[in-house]
Amino acid sequence: MKKPRKQANGYYWNPPDKEWIYKAYVTFDLSGDEIADRLGATRPTVLSWVRLHDIPIRPNYPRELEVHSERQSRFISRDKLEMSNIPYECAECGTTERKLDCHHIDGDAYNVDLDNLEWLCRSCHMKLHCETL
Repeated sequence: MKKPRKQANGYYWNPPDKEWIYKAYVTFDLSGDEIADRLGATRPTVLSWVRLHDIPIRPNYPRELEVHSERQSRFISRDKLEMSNIPYECAECGTTERKLDCHHIDGDAYNVDLDNLEWLCRSCHMKLHCETL
């Protein structure tokens, strides 16, 4: 058993076990804020417990989302690709050595459907967009 941690108020306590966190976060679909309110903790603390128990973290936005800006689309698209089972490799050249960009296949930055997204290395991404100009 882990050594209890001391809270700011001086009390010692252990984080909830995996079963409890899983049930609250996954089964009952409670948000990090809702769990934090119930336990008297903060949202970042709850999310650290979720990570500690290797429970996949949900995105911080509704599952079906209307995208209002291109900037918002970039973050949502990247999050969706990272949480999917699509391998982190360039769809054109297959490299995994470089940082990869999230590419919208149909060119519509507001279309954040997973079947419209793919990983491309910066080199292939630039070549693809230069060809379309």
